[in-house]
Amino acid sequence: MQLLKSMPCGQRGETLMGLLVGLVVGLIVLGGASLVYLGAARANATTLQISRTNQELKAIMDVIIRDIRRAGRSPEAIHCIGGVSCTNSFADGGEDWTLTTSQIDFTYDRNGNGSQDSNECYGFRRVEESAIGRIEMKTSCTPTWQALSAPNSAHISSFALTDEIRCEAAGSRQLAIRKIRIYLEAESGGVMRRMCQNIRLKNDAIVDSCAETNFSNSAPFNNCPA
Repeated sequence: MQLLKSMPCGQRGETLMGLLVGLVVGLIVLGGASLVYLGAARANATTLQISRTNQELKAIMDVIIRDIRRAGRSPEAIHCIGGVSCTNSFADGGEDWTLTTSQIDFTYDRNGNGSQDSNECYGFRRVEESAIGRIEMKTSCTPTWQALSAPNSAHISSFALTDEIRCEAAGSRQLAIRKIRIYLEAESGGVMRRMCQNIRLKNDAIVDSCAETNFSNSAPFNNCPA
């Protein structure tokens, strides 16, 4: 029978306490690495959400700006300068230009025929359904409204407008030079983003009397840069 040799003096195996300490240290290191990974993942998710919300706000703002700049466009407008008798079907009714703090309505001659057709009334407004806000765009004089922002994407929490008017002489009449400030706010995935934009209308309004106004500085426009 072969006998087991005794372990040389000074060579001993790891104790249970040492194994437990090593296990605890390993768990602490693993936990720290997991926290770092989770933090980086959350930061990346937040960055992506901010980017998506910014992109959606910009897309909505671009459509609004492009359309509002055309307000009042009509080949007949030039004939109304100087006090002469004229007919401009894009400047004789409430649908041609109405601005409130949360909605804008306007018209312009899309096809250049000088007459206001049923599809030449436009506008933008914010509506809310099931606690989800969206922007709607008017597409006809009926009126017909259609969603501009998707309800399953960002929640449009605020849409506001204010105007600034400057007056200049135009013969016996006056030109109303109009600027619009637009404020948009959206929330998505716990992220809130704001966007402000000032635009000057391409077509000045020819009016009998003109009153100058300034942009509002009250909320939410106090979030806009000066």
